[in-house]
Amino acid sequence: MDTIGLLAAWVGVVSFLLALVIIVAAHLVTSPLQRRWARTSPARTEKRIQRLLADLATHELPSNAYVSDLVALYGTMILNLVAAVAVVLVSIQILDLAPALLASMLPFNIDSKAITRGTGLFLFVVSYFFVFRLSYLAVKIRMKSLPRKPGYAQMAMREIAALRERQGHSTGQMVL
Repeated sequence: MDTIGLLAAWVGVVSFLLALVIIVAAHLVTSPLQRRWARTSPARTEKRIQRLLADLATHELPSNAYVSDLVALYGTMILNLVAAVAVVLVSIQILDLAPALLASMLPFNIDSKAITRGTGLFLFVVSYFFVFRLSYLAVKIRMKSLPRKPGYAQMAMREIAALRERQGHSTGQMVL
């Protein structure tokens, strides 16, 4: 077996599993980072206030499009998870069994290192594709569902008030 192919494959598998940890961490850190980023300049503060007001406006309106979007996003995420698991399982089987099977069944000699290396590198690249795709979908679901959560309106109003207060203080200091 080729060590480069096996190493690439296992790095891909581990990175796929770590993607779940990254998604949870991103979910927990996103709101504080957005609040801190909004405080860095008056333009960003105003943009954040407008975004929160738009979220509050959509919170009030019942919408079938919202439900269909969430169903589509969750369905896409489930399909991506199933495809990622299938690719990992098939690639590991190929890494494990392909060199021995091909050597015993084919009448000519095949380099098992080339098969293992190619499969390992393929798994490495595809697993990163799935990591980025699943992270993107998780963030999209979060951004779509967050304004509909209970208590979001109160939290958004508090954040708007804090940003406006800070914006008033910062513009008052700049005039002096």
